[in-house]
Amino acid sequence: PFSAGELYCVSLKGSLVPVAVGTMAMSHRDARTSGGKGKILDVTHYFSDQLWAMGSKQALPTEIKLQKAPDASSDAQVPLEAMSALDVARTPGKETPSSSSSSSSSSTTPSSSSSTTSLSDPPPTASSDALPPAASLDDALLNAFLCALKTKLPDRELPMLVSTFFSSMMVPCRQPDVSLDIKKSTYKKMSVFLNVMATRGLVAVSEPSPGVLHIAKVHREHPEYRSFKPGLTAEAVEASAEAAQEGDQQGTGMDLAIRELYAIPPALAPVFSEEGELATKSRSSRRDAVLFTHDMAITALWQYVKINKLDQPAVANAEAFPALPGSSAPSPAPAPAPSKKPAKASASVFLDPVLSAGVYKGKLPTGSEVSKKDLPGAFIDRLTPYYEINRGGGANEVRKGHVPPVLISSEQRQGRKFVTKVSGLEGIGIDLDMLSKELQHRFAASTTIQELPAKGAGSAIIVQGNFVKEMADLLITKHKVPRKYIEMEDKAKGKGKTK
Repeated sequence: PFSAGELYCVSLKGSLVPVAVGTMAMSHRDARTSGGKGKILDVTHYFSDQLWAMGSKQALPTEIKLQKAPDASSDAQVPLEAMSALDVARTPGKETPSSSSSSSSSSTTPSSSSSTTSLSDPPPTASSDALPPAASLDDALLNAFLCALKTKLPDRELPMLVSTFFSSMMVPCRQPDVSLDIKKSTYKKMSVFLNVMATRGLVAVSEPSPGVLHIAKVHREHPEYRSFKPGLTAEAVEASAEAAQEGDQQGTGMDLAIRELYAIPPALAPVFSEEGELATKSRSSRRDAVLFTHDMAITALWQYVKINKLDQPAVANAEAFPALPGSSAPSPAPAPAPSKKPAKASASVFLDPVLSAGVYKGKLPTGSEVSKKDLPGAFIDRLTPYYEINRGGGANEVRKGHVPPVLISSEQRQGRKFVTKVSGLEGIGIDLDMLSKELQHRFAASTTIQELPAKGAGSAIIVQGNFVKEMADLLITKHKVPRKYIEMEDKAKGKGKTK
């Protein structure tokens, strides 16, 4: 029997572990006369409520072992530590029959003639009959939150939408083998969790419209923030597993090597003639074209200048140069005054018919003086550009033209929603389908491949969210795309193109 106002604990069916404590709202006689209808228990405190959240947030013990009393006939006394752990304040010796409601049942304390209750140390993991470890999930949320603040959220990205922060920053920062299911935590909603963090002084929260929360400021001087040290994250574990899996395979751009090459037009063939031509061991050939690297072409130019003594004022007289076949004799330039000192190389180059016609198309006549700083750039501009791609040590692929830039830009859609678009990847041999799947997994966002409207422009990968800087870092560090071929345009922050 029980009376109204007595203190009882509540446990799940089949378990003695209490999950709530309260006072009886009616006596056992009233319970019988009511026919099982009405409120029987006024709950005072339950597991994972706000009072529990203010404390140490300990998980429930997995079991309570019952041991026989040394004398069954004597009055059984419940140990004080057991009473404190169960939050039960019962008068010893009274029977506590289980009472049930629609969602839980009342636990029983042993009668005076049966046994004594004692607690055993709970094992580290909960059994399948116990409640979900909400306390552990709360700790995982806090750990991922602090890790994301410290490693992924710079002040320039503020204010940031809470949903974007959770999906693109907190989820990658979670601990390995942990799923951040906010509904299974004690907070139930991300807005509640964020308000608790704001109350603790870690962040400042703004609400520009009802129900839409933004992280407005991160208080980086907060002791909890400063003392936090990020550990191993799921993102790092997954990246390591992917790298190990793809170690012997050709990835979407892993170990990408790009080399700029140049073909020699007929007008400049004498520069690479047998007298001034470099060794052909490191040259690349494409069909009938012989390709040179930038350094090799410039070296050949200076070797040609040196052999023909074009850097000495004594050759400024155009009569010293033979005319090219089919061209008229050049007009002579005034000869320099005779000097008793030996001729020294100057900071200029005097054009011969080959350089005059091949580099400057005759706009500068033979004998014209050109600075040594300006000649290499004009010379390279007259060569036919090619570039060579090598991925993962495979076969080289040579393409005509300049290396196309990889453009990463953000575009604003409805409201404050942004998408990140990356184009130009096909030009450097990166597989769009494989990279799209990788970005979807890396940024926890949807991705699509969209054909660009311009003819021959190829396709672009569209990622939901603003990941301009993160995308550039990924292409540079993992896919080895040289930084000079990447252009960024972050419209979200009003910035122009940057390289």
